[in-house]
Formats: sequence, structure tokens, C-alpha cells
Amino acid sequence: MIEKQLDELFPELTLNTNSRVPKKCLVVYLRINGYRREEVAELLRIDEDTVTNCTKKYDETGLQGLLEENYHQPQKPIGSVCRAAKETF
Repeated sequence: MIEKQLDELFPELTLNTNSRVPKKCLVVYLRINGYRREEVAELLRIDEDTVTNCTKKYDETGLQGLLEENYHQPQKPIGSVCRAAKETF
């Protein structure tokens, strides 16, 4: 089972062009290979909670869930906010 997981993660780790995906895959890859959460966080210079979140996401939803982008995206484009600020001040 572990070998199958590693084989699934490796192409995404090396070939995916989305800037966030390789790091997420590397987090899970290292955890599957026995690195502790603290070690992964230190090696990748990320928060330990990020390691936990990536690992949990992979455990619960598999590779497809890990690849999803679930970060907050503002509803208004930043340009309109800047224009409104300039007009106000």
C-alpha cells in the first residue's frame, strides 16, 4: 500500500506545474517515508499545522483532494479596492 501511495505522489511532485502542489505532495511523501511532522516542517520551512493539514487531507480524500485549491480567494479584484482607496484619499 505504501509503495502505491509513493508511486501516486511522485509524478505530481515532479511534473505538476501548479506552484503549491509539489510542496503538498512532498509533505505527504516525506510523512509516508517516516519523517516526523516536526522534521518535515523544518525541512520545508513550513508550519507544523500545514504538515498536519496536508497529511490529513491526503488521508481523507486521497490525491485528488490534496490537489484541490481550497484557499480563500477575495470576491472583488484587488484593482477595484485600490481604485476605491485612491478615490477616497
